[in-house]
Amino acid sequence: MSSSGGSKGCEAARDAATSKLCEGLELAERTGMRFLIGYAHRLLGETALDVNSEEAANHFAKAIALFQETKAENELAMAYAGYGRLHRKEGNIPQAREYLTRALEIFDRLGTLIEPDKVRRALDELPRV
Repeated sequence: MSSSGGSKGCEAARDAATSKLCEGLELAERTGMRFLIGYAHRLLGETALDVNSEEAANHFAKAIALFQETKAENELAMAYAGYGRLHRKEGNIPQAREYLTRALEIFDRLGTLIEPDKVRRALDELPRV
């Protein structure tokens, strides 16, 4: 398969995933399931991360607010990490460091497995400013 064919396949998969996540978000909103609303926004932020920074930022911000409100700390840390990666992609290194550090602090306090190592690597890869 050519690289352009692979790219189109990824785009189609991302579009399908986004569509299903939007359906889930609508259902969660209709039923008032706050945690699932935040979860859908976090995943929508992740799917938009490489294709639409503004959309990704909006989804991450909504997810962060909902996870703070519902005290869903592990998901809050996941949203912080995603928002940090978005800031890194946009070249906003101080904000990237801030959100990745917040994520790491929560993961470490909760004893979360795997994710802290990913966040540490992301922090280590940030340029020093």
